[in-house]
Amino acid sequence: MRSLSASRACLPYRIRTTDHNCPPVQSHDSDRKLQGHSVMSGALAQESQSITLLFQYGVVSATDIITWADSLVEKMDSPPDALLDLSATPSHKTGDILSCLHRLSAGADFWDALRKTLPRLRDFIAAHPDQAENIAHHLSGTVLSFDYSEVPADLRFPDRIDDAFSLARQGTYGTRETAYQYFLLELNKFQPTL
Repeated sequence: MRSLSASRACLPYRIRTTDHNCPPVQSHDSDRKLQGHSVMSGALAQESQSITLLFQYGVVSATDIITWADSLVEKMDSPPDALLDLSATPSHKTGDILSCLHRLSAGADFWDALRKTLPRLRDFIAAHPDQAENIAHHLSGTVLSFDYSEVPADLRFPDRIDDAFSLARQGTYGTRETAYQYFLLELNKFQPTL
């Protein structure tokens, strides 16, 4: 285990990729040794994209990511080089962590990864309401970095949430609490998947 404190930087809003699905941080195959990485490459790519988003939003730390990578390396007979590199990366090397995650997430479906990340975001902001506005702003930036026509209809809500927080902060309309509740309501539409 690494004892270095987690570093969080202002990260780019999107890392585009495309393919399968897997919930963040936990591997579906956590109780058995994985037979090579080719069978799991789609799930690993999807999981890596989800973890990248969770890191970007400050929900998981660099140390969490490295611990996740370490656990997968132990379960794989032949882990991909990017996973080995990630496992060996010091937690203060944010750029290297993101580079490894980017390599691992090649082929992931960005929108599916974002959907699978939303229940974790909901749980995080329920436990840390003071972070809701910041996460809403970053989530909005993620979605707005795409052309509107590329954004699936169910994922167009973050801009409205960001606006609600902004209007509340300016005293123009609503309160921070109503914006927060609206954010939770939208996030509740996305259920965790196994």
